[in-house]
Amino acid sequence: VVTGSLGGGTDLGKELQEGWIFIMDYKMLEDILTDTIYGRQQYVAAPLCLLHQGTDGLLRPIAIQVGMSHPKPCHQESGNGPRPRGGVPQLSQMPGPCSPIFLPSDNKWDWLLAKTWVCNADFYSHELLT
Repeated sequence: VVTGSLGGGTDLGKELQEGWIFIMDYKMLEDILTDTIYGRQQYVAAPLCLLHQGTDGLLRPIAIQVGMSHPKPCHQESGNGPRPRGGVPQLSQMPGPCSPIFLPSDNKWDWLLAKTWVCNADFYSHELLT
């Protein structure tokens, strides 16, 4: 899935073995209680971000799995099949359809939003820990 993001002549197994793959895990944010602002429930993303350190020394995200702090199941059944509850995505770090994985090859806006969730989670974790 992520091989195309690593550059030519390598694969994820090789990069893992050589120590060039890193993970940022914001699971601690999954159980954060959120509030309602102006009648709208707020959510906190709890993403997993897979990073690759290239030959230039820079870390680049190559995959982002987004989990959102929310106790409800991802979908509710309806006559036409599963649909999001209340029109709001309710995601989890558990593997499955409720945990989409975003890649640099995805739609540019989807990838930008996934990276924004990671930046937001990084801010929240910094605020919680310092």
